[in-house]
Amino acid sequence: MKNIILFNLHIGSHLSHTKMKIILLALVFLLASPFTSAGRSCPGVTSMTPAAACKAACGTPLMLSLCTDTLSREFNPKPNEITAYALLAVRQALESQKATVGRIFALIGKGGLSPKEVLAYMACLPAYNFAGESMGHIYGDMLPRCFFSGLLEEYQKGINGGIESCRDGILQFLATPLYALIVADRNKAVLAFFLGRLLLSQ
Repeated sequence: MKNIILFNLHIGSHLSHTKMKIILLALVFLLASPFTSAGRSCPGVTSMTPAAACKAACGTPLMLSLCTDTLSREFNPKPNEITAYALLAVRQALESQKATVGRIFALIGKGGLSPKEVLAYMACLPAYNFAGESMGHIYGDMLPRCFFSGLLEEYQKGINGGIESCRDGILQFLATPLYALIVADRNKAVLAFFLGRLLLSQ
């Protein structure tokens, strides 16, 4: 079953509470997928320890640290199928994106932003919608069904066309607390990409 809700975002002079709830509920629905990271099994996929998977996937100390922290939340040091790690990383990325969307609404609702800031924040909503749709497709459809054709392209679509699009629009407001959240979201999505890439190196 496709666990994705497509929600329409209409960028106007303001956002209604209904539209806010639609976006948040869509991400909640994605994360309520019946598939879990533990116990996922795909034919021909290697099992590795979390430490070995992170070492194989990550090329920088920053990403290695993020990977180790992410996988240690759910897995012990024993070997597990790489698919399980990929599922967990995508789930963590989606949860982080959901939190950021909530933060965007809170900052807009609080007031005190310049008109340019409001427009930049609001432009992030369809960008995050796009990222959530791509990551949700990976989490709810592709990985649980062991369907890896086009997997990396789907990751890249969510990162480049979604999160990075939002980040680029916020660059002129580096002092905003939103910027750090977007960078963190990007890092988690990139980690998901790195772990997903291991599935294609079998």
